[in-house]
Amino acid sequence: MTTTATNANRCVDIQLHMTRNEAHLFALLLKRLTFSDVLSCAVDRDEAHDMIEALKPLDQGFAEAGFCPR
Repeated sequence: MTTTATNANRCVDIQLHMTRNEAHLFALLLKRLTFSDVLSCAVDRDEAHDMIEALKPLDQGFAEAGFCPR
């Protein structure tokens, strides 16, 4: 998928269908994912920061669905 400057900041809705156990495990992954983990996959620190920011709506969605592991 190619992202252009024109559509890069448009919101998209993404639906997920998973079991409660899968959702719990995914929420745990989001909780345990560190900046260092993301940095190891990113091109540079700026991209790593952007990736972390991009995870926030996903994390919030899981929390709103009742998956907010401590």
